[in-house]
Amino acid sequence: MMTIKAFAELCGCTAQTLRYYDRVGVLRPAKVDKWSGYRYYEARQAIDFIKIRNLQAADFTIGEVCALLNQPDEAVYEAFESKIAQQEQKLQQIRNIQQTYLREKNAMEKVLHGIIDYLLEGCGTPEVLTEFGYGTEDFDRVMEAAKTWLESALAAKAIAPQDVTLEINGERTQGLEAVTAKMDDLPQDYVGNQIYLNGGEQEEKTADLESIWEKHGWEHPHEFLRDVPPLTGDREYHFSVRLKELPYQRDLSYAMLLVGVMMLERGAFPCRGCDVEKSDDGVNHFILLRKKADE
Repeated sequence: MMTIKAFAELCGCTAQTLRYYDRVGVLRPAKVDKWSGYRYYEARQAIDFIKIRNLQAADFTIGEVCALLNQPDEAVYEAFESKIAQQEQKLQQIRNIQQTYLREKNAMEKVLHGIIDYLLEGCGTPEVLTEFGYGTEDFDRVMEAAKTWLESALAAKAIAPQDVTLEINGERTQGLEAVTAKMDDLPQDYVGNQIYLNGGEQEEKTADLESIWEKHGWEHPHEFLRDVPPLTGDREYHFSVRLKELPYQRDLSYAMLLVGVMMLERGAFPCRGCDVEKSDDGVNHFILLRKKADE
């Protein structure tokens, strides 16, 4: 008989490892002194240890190791072959996922750039900036600021490939691959009607937002933009605008200009979004919302 220390030295492991094997039932001592609790091993058990160590190194579970421990070498070899086949299949699956990831990533980037171009191209000519208190010479800066926000906002969305939808003249194409193929067939200067994310659902969840500042009855946004409170980086903001007349054909054009101007005015800030709709009382409204503090 050998003490646990001597047996550990023979096997090239620690006594802690042998205690663990005893606890899980994979390699029990040949004898345990009932008075002292000392564990004793027989030298031939080192063969079992070698089998256990190699099976574990090959990613067999403790349960699988226990089942194979008393099996002949032929059965153990067959188990190794089966494990190799499983690992090769898993490796091939990982390679397939790698290719899918690259393909979907490139396709999603293309669609997102298409969305950004679509939204920015609808913002009109530089003259529209007079509404916001800026000159035509500031148009490129405003558009760049709006683009920066769009890129960060879209990148933050958890967009599933199947939730990308392209709509052209009332005809919808669903799914990232189908949308990408459809966009490839469009002329380079074509601006599509609608590109949706998340299955076309456009409603923003506002249950966790609170109004912190409002302005009503104004004619032009430059009348109040500089009165908007400071926008800090601790919580997200959301702009809600209701206009008596929608000035642009596309709903998001006004939003893009407003966000771009606000980013130039205040610098980068966490903006969840901006919704622009027609008011039902013939008056212009601006509401600044902020995410509620975590309780």
